[in-house]
Amino acid sequence: MTDLLPNKAYQYSTKAEHHFNDSVALTGFWLSQVTHEANSNYNPVNRFVGPSFQLDRKIKTFVVNNQYVLGDSSVLTMRGGWNQFDDNYNLPYAFDAKTLWPNNTTFINQMSDTNRFPSTTTTGYASTGFNPTRQANQYYQYGLNGTLSKLSGSHSMKMGGDFRILGVDSFNYGASTGTYTFTGTYSGNAIADMLLGYPQSGNIPLNTRVNGFVNYYSGYAQDDWRVNDRLTFNYGLRVERETGLAEKNNQITVNFDQTTVSPLNNQVNVFDPLTGQRRQVLGGLVFAGVDGAPIVQGHQPNYKLAPRGGVVFSINDKTVLRGGYGVFWSPWNYPAAGTTGWGQIGYSATTLLQQPQGVPTISLSDPFPNGLVKATGNTRGLLTGTGGDIFFVDPSKGAPRVQQFSADLQRELPGNVNLSVGYTGARGENLSWAGSNSGSTNGFININQIDPRYQGLVTNTLALVPNPFYGVADAGQFATRQTIELGQLLRPFPQFGNVYMTQATGAHSMYHAAIVQLRKRAVGLWGGQISYTFSRLNDNQFAESNYYSSNAGLQNNYTVVPGSAYYNPDQEYGRSLLDSPHKLVVAPTLNVPGDGAVLGGWSVTTVVTVQSGFPIGVTQNQTTTPFLFGGTLRPNVVPGEDFLVDGNVTDRIKSNVGDNLFLNRNAFSATPSNQFGNAPRMLPGVLSPWRNNVDLSVSKRVNTGGGTYA
Repeated sequence: MTDLLPNKAYQYSTKAEHHFNDSVALTGFWLSQVTHEANSNYNPVNRFVGPSFQLDRKIKTFVVNNQYVLGDSSVLTMRGGWNQFDDNYNLPYAFDAKTLWPNNTTFINQMSDTNRFPSTTTTGYASTGFNPTRQANQYYQYGLNGTLSKLSGSHSMKMGGDFRILGVDSFNYGASTGTYTFTGTYSGNAIADMLLGYPQSGNIPLNTRVNGFVNYYSGYAQDDWRVNDRLTFNYGLRVERETGLAEKNNQITVNFDQTTVSPLNNQVNVFDPLTGQRRQVLGGLVFAGVDGAPIVQGHQPNYKLAPRGGVVFSINDKTVLRGGYGVFWSPWNYPAAGTTGWGQIGYSATTLLQQPQGVPTISLSDPFPNGLVKATGNTRGLLTGTGGDIFFVDPSKGAPRVQQFSADLQRELPGNVNLSVGYTGARGENLSWAGSNSGSTNGFININQIDPRYQGLVTNTLALVPNPFYGVADAGQFATRQTIELGQLLRPFPQFGNVYMTQATGAHSMYHAAIVQLRKRAVGLWGGQISYTFSRLNDNQFAESNYYSSNAGLQNNYTVVPGSAYYNPDQEYGRSLLDSPHKLVVAPTLNVPGDGAVLGGWSVTTVVTVQSGFPIGVTQNQTTTPFLFGGTLRPNVVPGEDFLVDGNVTDRIKSNVGDNLFLNRNAFSATPSNQFGNAPRMLPGVLSPWRNNVDLSVSKRVNTGGGTYA
């Protein structure tokens, strides 16, 4: 069942233009757009059936262009502009939480936002569903650029520069009025507990508003040189600089210090089971601008050189040779603001409501009698985040670079047909290790993994042992546990859970492709094109995925243990999970004979695509005692067994729907506890099934008068 959702939009724009004289012109443009968009869960009748919110969006754009004609062959253009996009998640209908706590102004005044109904969960019943999360995001951009164009003889030259500030002012309110769970612990029924006002647990967050931004600078020069009627060169150079992400008030982390002694070192005794010696407790987060730390994340180059050039040579009237080379720097796709995306550990805090199992001592009238815990920011230094998982941006994160090069030979054949044979290649450097999954935990690098030297010594990393952090307040959540897993104490930084490095770069790739195309202009009865691409893509990105397979990943998800093949992505450079070596496209067009307004002008086009599958990587569920903490475990390969089941999988399914296995189970065996499997990153010689697709379109060419057609 579907329903109409109320959406409203208003747009206003104006443009002004003034010519001071024949050489100078000034134009200005203003745009404002306001929309109110209800999300798909919005229900104006039954307001509490699902989590709903309203997108309140405002877009404002202002641009000024100035053009100077400097002479018969020179033009200078300059542009300045500003853009703002308010993307706010608001309640679709008003609610004031002050009405729930009219006599507890102390609690109300500590909330970051009172315009929200609390979230509730009742065991044995459906939740109210009224748990939207309010967010306020304001994306902004300021820009200034200029271009000087000049014609000089056989040269067409351009030079210019560009400056931009791109940022977002973001505040995630979270469950700002609290989340409360009722289990029936006190009355035997969760609804009764809720009516009595006795939650079994709950929490409420306090987050920090952040304003992150990046500055971008560039300059370029380019020339198109027509040497003669047969030869043309184009060449140029672009110089860029992009700062890393900075925050207006330095409310971000910029590194994880792996060598500095932690303040916990003098409070706990952690022993190395290999030597029996006491270990030093090392490591902690580094905050922007503190003790000489940088104020930006990553380590961008001071300048990025991007030369490029191309040539077109007409061998004769029917044959053309083209070639080109260029260096391109990829801007980073920054994630949304938050603990994981920006490494803002310490800039949010959650207060927990914990009831005893017997007689309740806390009621909804004052659910957090000790007040709400405020974010500590950078005040705890190396102790920030102890006892839990933390995130930080790779301090050596650089700028991804791609070198592209190509050449092709095109020949005109009789009958409006041309044939081209070409090659294109691309070499990627300093790419994201995670590929397109850089924003997910699959693409994070957990540097707090156990060193493989413990594999032969420890048989059960989950065995509980006395907890040296118990009762030590600076140890965070670890301080509340009398015992702890042995594997936790074997980690390089035992005072933390997983230590995730995000946005890490250093991967590289190589792409080669040979392309053959045959085209016929659609004149007369038919036209169309046939193209075939034979390619190969190699890389060592460990978290990429394709339609059929997720990446097997690096053993143990990669950490920084020097000399270990299990943790070195360069050891597994090879065929990419995105490699698809063969692609054939046949696209004929038939012009249907016919005359007149009704029967004339019809054409039928078919596009047939035949493409080979992708490589496949295999992983194993960790059913045995895991040696890894969130890493990827591969199975062992059984010698002499084929990776694939005999026969075409499609034909087998047609004969018997139960005969649908593609991979041969007997080719793999489970990796024993606390070991690494020997399966390769990609199964050699194995591709997923071919992908075949056929599209058909019918169109009509209509005479609209005046020699124009639609």
